[in-house]
Amino acid sequence: MFKVIRKEKSNGVFQFPSTILKQVSEDVEIPISDPEITKVVEKLVDWEEKHPKSQGLSAVQLGVAKRIAVIRMNGKLMTIVNPKLLCKFGSQMSNEGCHSLNEDRYVLRRNTSGLLKYYDVNGLARYIWLNKKYIRLIQHELDHMDGILINEKGTHYNANSDSGNITKS
Repeated sequence: MFKVIRKEKSNGVFQFPSTILKQVSEDVEIPISDPEITKVVEKLVDWEEKHPKSQGLSAVQLGVAKRIAVIRMNGKLMTIVNPKLLCKFGSQMSNEGCHSLNEDRYVLRRNTSGLLKYYDVNGLARYIWLNKKYIRLIQHELDHMDGILINEKGTHYNANSDSGNITKS
């Protein structure tokens, strides 16, 4: 059993500066036999289904510091458990938002491709080669699992200003 920390939420998601977002998430025991983990996966899927513009959400954003996320790949939801980037290549600048940061935008450096190992909900090891868009998404969710937010790594992008300037916040 694990403890869910109750802090300020917006739209069901913990918001910065909630301390849960700084916790390093723990690996999930494979095969998944804990009914609490199954409930977490169901909550993540349910949240993503209700927010079709979202690209992904990590369990820690719902208050559970476990290495689980649901992401949207090619229009379909995919649950990833204990994800690890085995190798990564290239460099790109990424303009990202975050459900835990009031949808503010940040510019930061990400890789352009890489190999991901993860487990599916049935406990099967999977490998997938990620391109520019999806490695950015995975790195964003991995940062959440490691207790890191994009406001710590990137530069705030003021999309609402007349000049569209990037401003350090």
